[in-house]
Amino acid sequence: MLVPSGGRCGAEGLGDLLDECHVRIRTCRRAAERLAAAGDRIGDEAATAVAGDIHRYFSLAFPLHLADEDDSIAPRLRGGSAEIDG
Repeated sequence: MLVPSGGRCGAEGLGDLLDECHVRIRTCRRAAERLAAAGDRIGDEAATAVAGDIHRYFSLAFPLHLADEDDSIAPRLRGGSAEIDG
């Protein structure tokens, strides 16, 4: 399986939720790498399904994740470090 099926997250707190989101990002990135490397060894139907899952994640969920980080986390970090404020 190139992309594990998703479901509701089991996060209990903000840190857990953020960790799960980042795991999901890495999982989708690795799935895209595996799909690209598979070439003709994967059938068209499977490739289409996996590519669709990857596209949906990066076109729908990932932008929401970025917005959450920009709107919720970044303001809390500002002023704490010149490197972050850069």
